[in-house]
Formats: sequence, C-alpha cells, structure tokens
Amino acid sequence: MYKFFIKRFGVFKAVLIVTFFITLPSYGMTVLANAIFDLHIVSGGYILSIVIPVFLAPPLIFMEINSMQKLEQTRAELHKLATIDVLTGICNRRHFLAQAEEMLAAAPPGQLISLAVIDLDRFKQINDQYGHLVGDEALVAITHAIQDHLPEEAIFGRFGGDEFICICQKNSPSEIYEIAGHILGHVQTLYVGNDESKTQLSITIGITSTQSNHLSLKELIAQADNALLEAKRMGGKQVRLYRPPTS
Repeated sequence: MYKFFIKRFGVFKAVLIVTFFITLPSYGMTVLANAIFDLHIVSGGYILSIVIPVFLAPPLIFMEINSMQKLEQTRAELHKLATIDVLTGICNRRHFLAQAEEMLAAAPPGQLISLAVIDLDRFKQINDQYGHLVGDEALVAITHAIQDHLPEEAIFGRFGGDEFICICQKNSPSEIYEIAGHILGHVQTLYVGNDESKTQLSITIGITSTQSNHLSLKELIAQADNALLEAKRMGGKQVRLYRPPTS
C-alpha cells in the first residue's frame, strides 16, 4: 500500500493520506462504541480518537517507510553485486551469459548474431612492470574504449581477468568487423604507466557470426575464442574473423 501512495503522491502526501485512513476508523469506532454501549463519551474522547492517531501515525509510518526504502536499497545493492563487475561497471561473466542467452532466445529465426571476445595484450607484463593498480587502470580504459563504439543493443561484459566479451545483432559480419577495427584503433591511442614511463595499450579481438537458430551460445564463444587464439599466434593487435576448418 505504501509503495502505491509514495509512487503516486510522494512520501509527505503519502504519510498524510495513510494518517487520514488511520484516523477516520479511530474516530468512527469511537462513535460506534458510544452508540452501541452507551458509554457517554464526552467531546474530549472524540478529540482524543483523532489527535492520538494524528500524532502517533506519522512517525511510525515514516519509520516503516524508511525501513522499506533501506530494504529496497539493500536488494538493489545485492543485485548489483550479483550482476555487475565491480571494477569496470559492466556485466560480470554470469550476468553476461544470462543476458546473451535471452538475446539468442528472443532473436527471430535467421537473425545474424555476432559475438566478439576481446583480450588485453600483455596484461601480465603491465601488472608486473607497473603494479596491479595500473593494471586496473588499463582494464577500465579498455572498457570505456569498447563501450564508445558498441551498438546500442549490444550486451557487453567482462569475461575473465583481462578478457571481455560482447554479443549483438548485426546485418553482416563486415559491420561487426568494422566496429572491432574502430575499437582496436581507439585502444591504440591509450597509454598507462607512471611519470617515469608509459606503455601503449593494445587488444586482440576474435569474432564469429552466425544466424540465431544455428549455434548455441557456448558454440559461439568457442568459435570466437578460436579466432582470438589464431590472432594471438599471429602476433596479436588485430581483429580476426572465425573461419570454419576446411576438410
């Protein structure tokens, strides 16, 4: 009941309305009791039946509303911890997989789905040379660079320590390849380090595309991973599309 009134009228008006609904029965029951049992209640009694709820109800209602709001806030924080990567603010692995499965299930038959796995190059080296705080800075910078170029409907998450993943619906593999190229170029303009030395960031991207009813999410990830590994073997710092093995 409180949620309805708060949403429609705001906290202050909601308290007034609820107080009125509490006061009215209090006064009505006093009148009714006096009529049935002939209690000879004086005017002061009727006044008290109004005054007491008016004074007691608002603070009690405020306390209950405050408890409800704290509970809602706690639930929201727990949901965030369960679904969002704390460092980067994007989907964590579990939430990404759930969202991606929903996208695949909702996609119309024949809709082209593209999935990309993105790996930060030399992440261990950055951590070893500059420390983990700079490593975290690199991950956050990569996150923002990727987000700047992803289409609005894309689902984007952190898949592992230095690995990111995104899935989206596009009309052709060339579109996602072009987007990946823009991301690659943007990242190569980024540097992390300290006052004495800085290092240029770079990423490697593996991509696969298929129609929505052809492959499972697990198979899509495996294909993108294969493309990523192939790009790494070729030196990294590039985008590679998955190509099925030829017999």
